[in-house]
Amino acid sequence: MKKEFTNTMVICFDPQKGILEIKPNEDFKGRESLEHAKENINTGFQMCGNNLKAVIAEMPSHYINAEVTLFYKKNVPNVPLAMIANSSFKVMIGNFLLSLGRPERPTALFKNHEDALEWVNQMIIK
Repeated sequence: MKKEFTNTMVICFDPQKGILEIKPNEDFKGRESLEHAKENINTGFQMCGNNLKAVIAEMPSHYINAEVTLFYKKNVPNVPLAMIANSSFKVMIGNFLLSLGRPERPTALFKNHEDALEWVNQMIIK
């Protein structure tokens, strides 16, 4: 398992499974900027090369504005995306936002890592 730290995220990649896992860096406080997002995307691409099959991302507690959110949406490869929300409020908001837009990739929201990993593994097999 490869592991890298950016200012806002902890990024892990399992080259055998092709799964990239993204978790908020607990030391980061404040708003995530476009520069932070570019750092995260570049780090992820450097770790994965052409071997990315799925992403598991924990929803951060820090603020991410619309510009940064759009940058992520445009720059994440079209692979299954499992998002983990650590609170009922985040699950509610996440499901609402998913219902408004049509994700370009298979996307699902989960309350825990185990369910997210199970879903991602099923999506990779398909």
